[in-house]
Amino acid sequence: MAETKNKFKALWDLTAGQRRRYLLGAIAMTIGIALLYLSPLIVRAAIDGLIQQKPVGTGQEIFVRAIRSISGGSLAGSLFIAALLVIAVTAMGGAFTYLKGQSAALASESIARQLRNRLYNHLQHLSVAYHDTAKTGDLVQRCTSDVDTVRLFYASQLVELGRCVVLAILALGIFLWLDWKMTPVAMAMLPVVLAFALIFFKRVQNSFKAMDEAEGAMTTVLQENLTGIRVVRAFSRQEFEIDKFEQRNRTHRDLNYHLFWIMAYYWACSDFLCLAQTALVLMVGGWRVAHGAMSIGTLVAFITLVSMLIWPVRQMGRILSELGKAMVALGRIQEILASQRNPNLKIPPPACRIAQKERSRCATSPSHTAPSKSSKASISRSAREKQSRCSAPPVPAKQRS
Repeated sequence: MAETKNKFKALWDLTAGQRRRYLLGAIAMTIGIALLYLSPLIVRAAIDGLIQQKPVGTGQEIFVRAIRSISGGSLAGSLFIAALLVIAVTAMGGAFTYLKGQSAALASESIARQLRNRLYNHLQHLSVAYHDTAKTGDLVQRCTSDVDTVRLFYASQLVELGRCVVLAILALGIFLWLDWKMTPVAMAMLPVVLAFALIFFKRVQNSFKAMDEAEGAMTTVLQENLTGIRVVRAFSRQEFEIDKFEQRNRTHRDLNYHLFWIMAYYWACSDFLCLAQTALVLMVGGWRVAHGAMSIGTLVAFITLVSMLIWPVRQMGRILSELGKAMVALGRIQEILASQRNPNLKIPPPACRIAQKERSRCATSPSHTAPSKSSKASISRSAREKQSRCSAPPVPAKQRS
């Protein structure tokens, strides 16, 4: 429990510097969802108020009168205006959804870039003993595949998690406003889908960790063979290394198959629950319409709103699975960052590294000819200048001016 809490805190800490972008994305997402929810209400007003000419409530009654006055009382003109409004509202909702995606993409790319730079800088300061014991293929996977898993979570899954929450809150308010007696029916399967998604999250997290470690072991074997291919051929170990890689590959394949089997089982069951929710609303709503307790427009609005709500909530399983993958990937990255740095390791500045590289190249190059006296003097003078620049203390601003 404490480990999971620490990983959630680490995920939150990585958003430092990008939280304003996520806030703007959340605002744009809320506005976009509210605009998309207006479409079923416009359809309800068109069916009940314009076609059947029944009372549709105080708020929508003003809307119906405005459409009739604009169209001059023509039913065809009123329906045309209502259709244009649905298109306009949907287009505006799509624009705000685009702004949400743009903000999340910019924030996630910045987080991934900072994480890569942090990992690279930390690896440069680790001791030689750590690099001797660490597996290169596993380090490569943690710095590439695991970082990309974290980036994908911040790019889409984090925003989708907030989207599901906003969808549920706004839909609950609209359901209660339309028909409070029908609201429990419209939300009946929602807790079941959420509970099923949480169970799926637990199973996927463990399976993905095992699969990720198996992929790291397979990558390590591949990297070692590509690096030491001459040694393998010199000792005629080709068959042994092929069998070794085949064993790692088979383990990774079996774990990956098990993970996909869990996901397929979840999607099949969640599809059944979502369709059962729509069928339940249609059955109960149809019975209430037949007995005059509900209008046809309200039933159409309920079915549309339930479809807009239940299918994104169904994605909670995918979102939670990606969250589990991100937590596993972040844990593997933290294992590198938690390694103790070498306190005696000092990386020289770039100018000093260039001077050292030039001196070593001149000293070890076999094609280097003996320089003349003038070139010797210029080389030594240039080396002394670079060495003095590297070792000299910084000049205060007052002396420079």
